[in-house]
Amino acid sequence: LLRLLRQGMASDADVVLVQETKLRDTGDIQKATNAVANMGWWLFLALALLGPGGGKCEGVGILVRRHLAVAEAGKVLVDGRVISVVVQLRHFGRLRLLSVYGVVVGACGAREANEDIARTIATKAEEGGWPAVAGGDFNVEPRFAQKVLGEMGAPYTAAAAGRATCLT
Repeated sequence: LLRLLRQGMASDADVVLVQETKLRDTGDIQKATNAVANMGWWLFLALALLGPGGGKCEGVGILVRRHLAVAEAGKVLVDGRVISVVVQLRHFGRLRLLSVYGVVVGACGAREANEDIARTIATKAEEGGWPAVAGGDFNVEPRFAQKVLGEMGAPYTAAAAGRATCLT
């Protein structure tokens, strides 16, 4: 995370959605928060935890440039897997951002866990009536994501470049 920022890989971004932060305790979070604050970012994190079947859930986060107004601070929606932040954009209004790290396909209970994550995202995305963008590593094929969204009647589209999926 810090290497990404120090190398300028996010220099043109106002928001960065991160997965696999590997931060497991509040001391690590405080160090990371202080470090990115000095670089001009707000940092919102969900701690890394153990996932279904004892697998790792490596944590998610959202970085927001300090010049953007944060209307709703980070809310962890699924432990170690989904976090939400609402920003106020000058010419656009409020926008909900969700950083997601899905359960790896093949892991014990992955299908059910990823369906629960998709439902949580769709429900939270509708809250407040603002547009929402969810991005990250969903660990599912776009067809599966679109199927789950369609079953819920959610007005979202699954888009992907290669294997990665992003719901908008």
